Amino acid sequence: MADFYALNGQCWPTVDAGKPCTGWGQCVPNAQCSTDRGGTCDCSEDFYQNRTRCLERNRVGDRCDVASQCVKFAVCQVENGSLCQCDANHVEKNGRCEVPPDDGTTEEGASETGSNIVLIVAIVVGLLLFLLTLTCCLFFLCARRRKKNKKNREDVGSFTDSALSDSTSSSRIPKPYANYAVPFYYPATRSVSSLPFSDMPIYMQDLTLADTEEI
Repeated sequence: MADFYALNGQCWPTVDAGKPCTGWGQCVPNAQCSTDRGGTCDCSEDFYQNRTRCLERNRVGDRCDVASQCVKFAVCQVENGSLCQCDANHVEKNGRCEVPPDDGTTEEGASETGSNIVLIVAIVVGLLLFLLTLTCCLFFLCARRRKKNKKNREDVGSFTDSALSDSTSSSRIPKPYANYAVPFYYPATRSVSSLPFSDMPIYMQDLTLADTEEI
C-alpha cells in the first residue's frame, strides 16, 4: 500500500511531507528522508509540498498559484495570467529553466567591450584632429612661400628694369657732343723706296701678299 511502509516485518504509516523521519522509504511518495537519523521528509526536486503531499511542479507556461508550484528557477507571474516563467538569470528549455550558455556577453565583458569602443573612437578622433592640424600648417606654409617668391620676383624685375634704364642712359652721347665726329688716327703708309733695303734686288718669290698689296 502506498500509505504504508514495511519495517522489521511490520507495516507502518508513511510519514507526511515535512514530518520527522528516521530512514529511507518512510516518506510519502515523491518525498525523501533528508538524513538517515533525525531528518525530515522533503519533496524531491521536481515536486513541491502541498500540505502533507508532494505534487509535481508545474513546467514553464503552466498555470500556478504560488512560485513553489513551478519548476526550479521559475516564478509564478501573476500579471501574465498566473503562469510559470523563468527568472531573469535563466532561460526556458524543454519546460524547465536552465542557466544560459556562456557566450562571453557577461556584464564584465560588455563593460570591457564598451571601454574598447570608446578608446577606439577617441584614437580615431585624435588622428583626424592631428591630420587636420597638419594640413592647415602645410597650407599656411605653402601660401607664405608663394607670397615670398612672388615678392622676390617683383623685386628682381624692378631691379632689372632699373639697371637697364641706367645702362641705356649712360650709353647715350651727351647733348653738347652729339654733333661732333670722333677723330680717328691712321698712320701714313710707307713706300718701298723709303725702306732701308730699297736698293736691294727684289724677287717675286720674296714678296709676301702684304708686300704685294703695298706695291
